[in-house]
Amino acid sequence: MRVRQMLGVLSLPLVAFATPVRAQVLVDYNAALGALPQASGWLFVDDAGAEPAPVVSGGALLPHLTNNPETRWWQRADVPFQFRPGFEMVIVLAVSSSSYNGNVGDGTQRSGFYFDAVDSTGRRLTLGIATPGLTVNTDLRLDPTNGIPLVPSGGVGFHTYRLAVVADSAILQLDGARIGATVLGPAILGSSPDNVYFGDGTGAAGSEVAIQRVRYGYDNGTAAVEPVAMAVPGGLRLEARPSRDHGGVDFALRSDRGGSARVRILDLSGRRLADLGEHVASAAGTTLHWPGTDASGRKIASGAYFALAEGSAGRASCRAIVLR
Repeated sequence: MRVRQMLGVLSLPLVAFATPVRAQVLVDYNAALGALPQASGWLFVDDAGAEPAPVVSGGALLPHLTNNPETRWWQRADVPFQFRPGFEMVIVLAVSSSSYNGNVGDGTQRSGFYFDAVDSTGRRLTLGIATPGLTVNTDLRLDPTNGIPLVPSGGVGFHTYRLAVVADSAILQLDGARIGATVLGPAILGSSPDNVYFGDGTGAAGSEVAIQRVRYGYDNGTAAVEPVAMAVPGGLRLEARPSRDHGGVDFALRSDRGGSARVRILDLSGRRLADLGEHVASAAGTTLHWPGTDASGRKIASGAYFALAEGSAGRASCRAIVLR
């Protein structure tokens, strides 16, 4: 059996993504921006060299199928954090297949897909996602007695999975509904602290998923789950249009359901360049203009950028091309 080993601390840039005021994002990956996690500071680890390379398609990250004993995951170890009240791990994904092995010879439970964090004190939280259901572990060995044993859940399509720390416990939620809780475990000797990862981190099981969003951070509103899933049909839409202003871009913000959204401009690494403010989204559409400048009013270079809209109307993004 080969199990993913924690790596040492890396020196990688912290990417600040747009987020509601109540949440403090530490690490974020949004496949809707069209780039692989490596573009926003994640280290890609792969021993499944024979499999197709990961791609982003239709607003989702597709790692492709991994089988026993292959592993393939993304990892960051550059942001300090602790499992204090308000800490949360949120991931939005659809499971095509993910195997579960409840006993690999030492009594441990292993799923094909893992969503994992080790804080500054060496404590660990691991959400295992498999076709039969979910598991939560709080120690290095993934012992079923330390966490939440397999709970049937999910199904076809995208779901929002969330682990939220309340007092000394971790609460497991699926699409906003609480489905289990476990006491946080002790510190793990010999593991790398301040370490987060997602993917197939064990050779004991395989998986194939489509991932829309990954977020680690703090949220004082622990009673609810932020709607981090991508816009659905009939929801918020954001479209880029050519502008008469040389070097600028016009955007059309639409929603059949109403509401408002704040529109921000990001570069390809996810760094925020400009804030176009909050605007009402209607079926008729609202036109916004971006002059191709950053927050200080300086003209940016020609190239590809992203516009990201988030608010009560939902979330949407599009690519914007600046030509000078």
